[in-house]
Amino acid sequence: MKILKLIDYFYPAEEAGGPIPVAYNFAKRFIERGHEVTIWTSNLMTANSRMSSKTFTDQREGIEVIYLNSPLRYRWAAITPSLFSLCRNRLKDFDIIHFYAYRGFMPLVVSWYAKKYDVPYVLQALGTVPILVRSRIKKYVYDHVFGYRILENAQRLIAKSPLEKKQYLEVHVPERKTALVPNGIDISELPEDLKRGGFKKKFNIPENDKVILFLARIHKRKGLDILIKAFSMIKIANVKLVITGPDDGFLKETLKLVCEMNINDKVIITGPLYGRDKFQAYLDADIYVLPAIQENYPKSVLEAVLCKVPVIITQDCGIAHLIRDRVGLAIPYDVDALFFALEKLLTDSNLRESFKKNSGVLLQEHFSWETHVDKLENLYLEVLNGRSKAL
Repeated sequence: MKILKLIDYFYPAEEAGGPIPVAYNFAKRFIERGHEVTIWTSNLMTANSRMSSKTFTDQREGIEVIYLNSPLRYRWAAITPSLFSLCRNRLKDFDIIHFYAYRGFMPLVVSWYAKKYDVPYVLQALGTVPILVRSRIKKYVYDHVFGYRILENAQRLIAKSPLEKKQYLEVHVPERKTALVPNGIDISELPEDLKRGGFKKKFNIPENDKVILFLARIHKRKGLDILIKAFSMIKIANVKLVITGPDDGFLKETLKLVCEMNINDKVIITGPLYGRDKFQAYLDADIYVLPAIQENYPKSVLEAVLCKVPVIITQDCGIAHLIRDRVGLAIPYDVDALFFALEKLLTDSNLRESFKKNSGVLLQEHFSWETHVDKLENLYLEVLNGRSKAL
């Protein structure tokens, strides 16, 4: 198969987070299976900078990556004018297109050309279909003018979790068009030579202090406000809260809340960490917390489990049913509930050890990349075979 993957941003733009490793890990495994994979993306490096002032092409482990120049952008939303000519010249060369986006310039343009040239596409909204926070009116208008038609014309809509499948159904997508294809995690992502203690040493955290880690974009929907409030209620000595991640519009409020709670001396804000530095933070953490509103399939939770760190997530998380009471706790989105969960894990070493021991089995059972690549490959073939029969 000749597969085109469409994503707003790609490596080395690690600050953008979640979708990048998902697209990359599927793409490189399709290459290993003999398929041809091309990625179209923007040349955004961060929300405020570009990798280059022009469009360029690169190769990553056999994957052709075309970085389209983005002279205009709003936050992580890239406007790439050269996409029009690229679609006219190359879109007909592909057997199938996979969108890792729902709202935005790229899915809007490519979906139109895909329909014109009769190239089938599948779409993975990555939890963005619900209108939860920020720019609600703009999202509402986009959905009703363009978005729902893009969903309607997709051959399949891919969900990472039962929660995301439910989100598609709530906007009247027929269930027969949905497909559940979770993401995996690669054990080799964890550098073998990393030792515990490096993160604490770097940030002057006493060796015997316990560390509660939040590692995600600093965004309102990630639940940092309730985490800070719950942490301020903890009276156990020698516990630090470490907040790690790029600012996504909520850093100012986070700093203000830390001051209001009078816990400046117990909170460390590191900024974003990637690669070895990121995994060093996990290794030195005693608890990982992501109290987010409707987080579909957080890779950070899987990374924490990979590092054998007990986790706390909300009940609305798409993988709560897999995490709950096996490698961590799943709680309501509530300050008191989070406080009690933190206190329970901080004081119960036997429970923490039990969660650590379960981590390897959980990853093997539910988060193997090869299993999920099989599912996606079969989905592509099903779409193509279904169309050939119809013709």
